[in-house]
Amino acid sequence: PEKVYVTVRQAGDSDATNEPIATTLERATSETGWYGLALVGFNEGTDTKAAATWAEANNKLFGFSWTGSEIPVDITSYNRTFAMYYTGKEENTDAKYSALALMAKCFGYDPGSVNWYYRTLSGISASNLTNAKIAELNKVPSGYYITVGGKDIVMGAKVGTGEWIDIIRLRDWLISEIRDNVFSYLVASKKVPYTDKGITGIQNRIEEVLRTAQKNGAIDNDITDENGNKTKGYEVIVPRASSISKAEKKSRILRNVTFTARLTGAINLAYIKGTLTY
Repeated sequence: PEKVYVTVRQAGDSDATNEPIATTLERATSETGWYGLALVGFNEGTDTKAAATWAEANNKLFGFSWTGSEIPVDITSYNRTFAMYYTGKEENTDAKYSALALMAKCFGYDPGSVNWYYRTLSGISASNLTNAKIAELNKVPSGYYITVGGKDIVMGAKVGTGEWIDIIRLRDWLISEIRDNVFSYLVASKKVPYTDKGITGIQNRIEEVLRTAQKNGAIDNDITDENGNKTKGYEVIVPRASSISKAEKKSRILRNVTFTARLTGAINLAYIKGTLTY
């Protein structure tokens, strides 16, 4: 990543306490342009849960690493929190920063263009896990970093709800980019008329973002089936000005603008069957 921000957690009311994690993270929002966060030195369940709750409410991605027999917080209700399991003693292993390393690796790619599964992490040691432990982690769900076929790779790569991390990042990016693109259009224009032309202008700004996502490989291209029927990779649907009531126009709020987009997804595993014959 181009930049890494460090926000210091300040002392609380007494020498034995620290300010709430949410307070620290709220202060970090004075800097813009960042998306992912990780805690360093604060690994207790209460702090982890507080950070996960804050990330969910503020559309940020939170990653944490953990070890031991039980994950410090149940993350199954969180869409923007992911976990990375590691083995080794807490005080002397670099693997405790695997979640941070995974974000540092993947944030270097455009949203939707990289699968967080199979990534190799810089400066992180792979863990030795049994098949039983891997099956347990897949149910949590939690990611992990192991050696497969002589390669150190990330496995798992899901947020707490079970969605893939790269899809969550893409979704948040799309929301942010579409919002900013439409807002810039409204602000830069002397006036966007409540006509088909003005509505089309908003439609065009949405399509600009979706085209970028398509170029990055996140959204599928248009496809044509064997019968010549064409299915678009994405489509933005807007109302005609003539279908909008006078009261709605008077409010100066445009509603019923929607889009659909088909994800390209990613292949993580392939099952192959073959037959040998004479």
